[in-house]
Amino acid sequence: MVATVAGSSSVSGLSVAPERLFGLDVLRATAAIMVVLAHGMMYAAATIPALVLPGVMLATTGVEIFFVLSGFLIAPGLFAVAEGRMTASRFWLRRAWRTLPSYYTFLVINLFIAWWFAHDRVPNGSYVFFSQSLITPPASTFFAESWSLAVEEWFYLSAAIAAALSFRFEGKSGIVGARFRLWLLILVVVSPVVRAAWSVTQGYEWDAGLRKLTVFRLDAIAIGVLTAARVRGGVSKVTARFCALFGAALCVLAITYVGYLVRTNQYLAPTVAFWPAICGALALTIIGLGTALLLPGASMMHRLQTGQMLVRVVTQFALWSYAMYLCHFPLLLLFDRFFPGMRERDPHALVAGLGLWLLVVFILARLFYTKVESRALALR
Repeated sequence: MVATVAGSSSVSGLSVAPERLFGLDVLRATAAIMVVLAHGMMYAAATIPALVLPGVMLATTGVEIFFVLSGFLIAPGLFAVAEGRMTASRFWLRRAWRTLPSYYTFLVINLFIAWWFAHDRVPNGSYVFFSQSLITPPASTFFAESWSLAVEEWFYLSAAIAAALSFRFEGKSGIVGARFRLWLLILVVVSPVVRAAWSVTQGYEWDAGLRKLTVFRLDAIAIGVLTAARVRGGVSKVTARFCALFGAALCVLAITYVGYLVRTNQYLAPTVAFWPAICGALALTIIGLGTALLLPGASMMHRLQTGQMLVRVVTQFALWSYAMYLCHFPLLLLFDRFFPGMRERDPHALVAGLGLWLLVVFILARLFYTKVESRALALR
């Protein structure tokens, strides 16, 4: 998704400008690096258990940033559908052309790895239709990182339908898009309660049940769309700065609670009581709301007058973010299998292997974006 939202002394979240917005690129690049580093830490935690805590906190925060930012950036298209300026099918096809070629490429790569040596990662046909974790956790660890991509794809489809229905029933006689905004708001309010109740009823773990079940996480992206709608008329710099400070405080508060869950061994434990479950569900929502409050200020962040090298690096990492997300875990499996000493958790080999893995992730992401992803986007 291209980080282009018009902005000057105020920001309109629903206009598209030809240039990229540096602040949104910063958030996207940061989120991508968070997730990659988090999975490296979790791998290394078998040797250094203290890395579990920062790994979980980084992974959780990074994915929530991705969700909210995604909603903020696709909002122009969704409100074009809700206002009758674009068809739902056109919106969905543009999103599909942006995300599906890369996804299916790496689905095939993961299938090959599972067939070659990762025999415990058992695939099935649900991954073709993004139904691997609709209302129940997946049966195996195959393509485990794809859970967030399933949330994205189902939101694109359901939101496009909701926006089209909103226009159909409102037409020119009502407040255009009102029903669509109401649907988004209901998602944000109801989803934490529903996923908490569902996880308690089924006895799912906090991570698998409250965080990764597709139909109960659509609210994470809805927050971003609502944020774009809210700033549509413009937000002053003073308001944006205040929101950013408050949003950062909310994120710190919520991620601290996630850290508490990890320290008390509740993160991977079954949720058996509703109150802890609703607190855990709301922690994810609060991270999303905190991130949303950062977006107006990030949209106003101009490119640095000096340090152009930093600007280029941030922009490139933002462009590579989707490829980084898709390639880092298959590469980690390959390094685990073939890099000497990593599987035996030799500390020196572990550091060397993970350092090289990180470098290869960046190189492969760049190559994939340049040779495959950008060409597919050009065809769109």
